[in-house]
Amino acid sequence: MDKTPAMYWQYDFHYAQPFVKQLNGNLSLTGRMLNGNTMGIIYGLRLVSDNFTITTTVANHNNALKGLAFYGSVKSALGIGIRGNQVISWMVKEGVFMVTDSATVTGSKSIQFKIRMSPDKTCGVYYRYGGSTWTKMFAGGTIMTSFLPQWDRAPRVGLFFKGLPHEYGSFKGFDLENESK
Repeated sequence: MDKTPAMYWQYDFHYAQPFVKQLNGNLSLTGRMLNGNTMGIIYGLRLVSDNFTITTTVANHNNALKGLAFYGSVKSALGIGIRGNQVISWMVKEGVFMVTDSATVTGSKSIQFKIRMSPDKTCGVYYRYGGSTWTKMFAGGTIMTSFLPQWDRAPRVGLFFKGLPHEYGSFKGFDLENESK
């Protein structure tokens, strides 16, 4: 495995300065938020479908929020991640970061995250901890994603980090599965 990720990974260079490295099969993501960015750093891929599932495993626990995100712009995004022992689903609307749901996990096991987008513009966010079944956040419902810009720029999905530069997220893999309608 190379020490740097493939060239097709992207980030919003106007608002983030990520630092990324690969080591022992994990991708480490940290960095600095720029120009008033209070949302975090998205390190992602362009979408080719409005019907997809993304998954990753976060291998470390610290005070940074790290996980998955669906990014429209620095003012509109949604995601799920872990900070300390709190699983947090979140969204950014009109530039305001808000927690939509949270759950507590115990121990220091790796945790898996999933975002499932449907063609009807609804999205589900999930986590799985310690080999359990998938738990759906947001009171078991779906999130309307109509607030994410679709036409003036290409949305991205990918890994997410929000923390101090000396903290980091350690990710074991990332899968993007485009599904037929």
